[in-house]
Amino acid sequence: VAQGTTNTFLVFMGEQGEVQGAPLYFVVYSIVTLASKPLAGRISDRQGVAAVVVPALAVAAIGMVQLSLIRSALAVCVAAVCMAVGQASAYAALQAESVRKVNERKLGRAANTFYIGPDINMGMSPFAGGFIMQTWGVAAMYIVCFGLVSVALVLFLFMKRRSGSFSSRGTASGTRETRP
Repeated sequence: VAQGTTNTFLVFMGEQGEVQGAPLYFVVYSIVTLASKPLAGRISDRQGVAAVVVPALAVAAIGMVQLSLIRSALAVCVAAVCMAVGQASAYAALQAESVRKVNERKLGRAANTFYIGPDINMGMSPFAGGFIMQTWGVAAMYIVCFGLVSVALVLFLFMKRRSGSFSSRGTASGTRETRP
């Protein structure tokens, strides 16, 4: 939701003069995404998905707070770094985890099931973000995004604790499960 809202409204807010340097966000975001995804993948493979997702979501939440408080060009760049590290790292780790123990014949189904959530969020978040922005302002929109990223972090931690999994290191024998 935070990514969909930011991608949709940041340039518009820049054109309206509410955010300085809005186009820089996308340049910085792209560069940091390219650098952070491979690193996140290696960390996830070695230490488990939680080692990536927990700090990534915390950093993404910081990016949303940054955009809610300060809308200078420097703040936009800092938010871009935070969102790129957070969103790209968490997304890559969760995507890999969603297919890690799946039978090879079901990999496509598992991957596409994973994509449903982000696709729905990218499609619906501009509606909700636009409503919040028009009703309560830009800061409120980013505070809501902060809240949603924080809720995602809490839910992830709850699910991790509940299942005791998310180790991302395969089965006990180190091989992929092949359930029928």
